[in-house]
Amino acid sequence: MASRPGFLTEWPWQRLGNFEYLILVPWVARSQLWINLARFQTVRSKHLIVDKAIEFDRVDREMIWDDHIILNGIIFYLSNSCVPGGSHLPWWDVKGVLISWLVHIGPPISSVIHPFVEELSYLLLFALPFFCMAYSRSACITAAVGYLPYVGFMNYMGRCNFELVPLWMFEAFPLLKYLMYTPSYHSLHHTQFWTNYCLFMPLYDYIYGTMDMSTEKLYKNSLKGKEETPNVVHLTHLTTLQSIYHLRIGFCSKTLPVVGELQIQTWIVPRFSFQEKEVINNLIENAIIVAEGKGAKVVSLGLLNQVIIVDGSGLAAAVVLHSIPAGTDRVLLRGKPSKTSCAIALALCQRGTKVIVVRREEFVALKLCVATNLAAHLVLSDDYTPKVWLVGEGLTDQDQRKASSGTCFIPFSQFPVKKTHEDCAYQVTPAMAVPRTLENMHTCENWLPRRVMSAWRIAGIVHALEEWDLHESGGTLNDIDKVWRATLNHGFLPLSP
Repeated sequence: MASRPGFLTEWPWQRLGNFEYLILVPWVARSQLWINLARFQTVRSKHLIVDKAIEFDRVDREMIWDDHIILNGIIFYLSNSCVPGGSHLPWWDVKGVLISWLVHIGPPISSVIHPFVEELSYLLLFALPFFCMAYSRSACITAAVGYLPYVGFMNYMGRCNFELVPLWMFEAFPLLKYLMYTPSYHSLHHTQFWTNYCLFMPLYDYIYGTMDMSTEKLYKNSLKGKEETPNVVHLTHLTTLQSIYHLRIGFCSKTLPVVGELQIQTWIVPRFSFQEKEVINNLIENAIIVAEGKGAKVVSLGLLNQVIIVDGSGLAAAVVLHSIPAGTDRVLLRGKPSKTSCAIALALCQRGTKVIVVRREEFVALKLCVATNLAAHLVLSDDYTPKVWLVGEGLTDQDQRKASSGTCFIPFSQFPVKKTHEDCAYQVTPAMAVPRTLENMHTCENWLPRRVMSAWRIAGIVHALEEWDLHESGGTLNDIDKVWRATLNHGFLPLSP
């Protein structure tokens, strides 16, 4: 190694160290922008082309989405090494550019996961222009670099579930519809099966009569759009930067589950819990006004958004109460006093269960919620021996270390308990399993398992299904037993401990 290395001895990105992969950011940003655009327009739902439910089996099936990347890398390497005329390419060759477009007869791999044999057939279609250029000794870098981005652009555009191509383009250039497809054209390729075969060259569908007769009508209807009227809107916001991973891929703003004839939408307020609450409250107020304008009958509130309409405290309390093991005669209640904790304490005292509170300020707050004739069941004590702890915000690691082995922690807040005691059992936040009739649920809600929904969110759904006119907000609390029975009647099930 030279003592004084010369010019360009170091790699251009060597000084970046472990941040060298930042040079790939433009390509990542390009893909993410396409994904964001597609998902944003999809969740807006007005211009949806195909309104079909997506379930977890679809998510699992597409976990192998990167297999075709490995296959393409291998094929391109072998082609460059073994195919005559596939290497040492000039920058420009007019003949090669013309051949790449004349032999442009089909798309490469689509965004849908295919079996391996089908992947190979797509790859062969994709490679035909390149093999023809190599065979005629007219391949050039310009043709390859120009053709690949075009194919990538068309793939991204065609897989959007809304119409991107404006009508004026086809009016200004009438022949363009024979040379390029649109998202609506592609949707008929999958839904009608026997039509719209030639995605990247619709001319052949026109020639051979395989074009679907509803192509133009669907295209115009997709551009026009149709507003949806949700029955229930669940309003929530992100809790941490990592919460984005619990949303649909692409940073979406809402999801669209359906139960029976009830249309449910979840709207995400673009703020985190640690940001200014005044801005969050203004966004919540605007979102409620928009939801009302769209015809929503119920707005349920999640996470920190305890404002109006249905806050779900009654059902959350019911879930916690039915999570307590049978035969329990005393519990320890620890956490920041809330509407839910007060309802739980009152219900337990009515049952005759001893409720132990270890902090005076919490005891004073809970005592106001309990009738005088039941006050004997609410006790201020430093006894940490109960095997059932009902916990909320404010529980510390020091508190948990005082629990005896085998203690069961049951949270009543909307945030899970940090697990610090290996010998104890921890339950999830108040939640229930959703019925099979609820469709289009393909993401997990925060830290909950699949097809499990928080009690606060379920409360809004049950409220709408029962057509209750009473609001549950502020000091108002729905009857716990009534809400619990109604929830079970609609197919929601308690979770196994």
